[in-house]
Amino acid sequence: MESWNDDDDKNPINTKLILFLFGGFFIFLFVAGLFIMVPWLSSQQSNWQAILIDNAIILIIGGVFFFGVIMATRMR
Repeated sequence: MESWNDDDDKNPINTKLILFLFGGFFIFLFVAGLFIMVPWLSSQQSNWQAILIDNAIILIIGGVFFFGVIMATRMR
């Protein structure tokens, strides 16, 4: 009878998948950084603190999502 916790047949995490995950996360950080810096440097918005807080919320949500994806691939 096979057990559910048979760790001998686990596949290692694919290196290509991890590279794509990290690459996608860094591209996300770059684009989010542009959303912060471009309005701030061009002075189109006078209330840059509100823009910074809004974009920080977006970065935190992206970070939590990325952390969840990494944990899900490790538990595979």
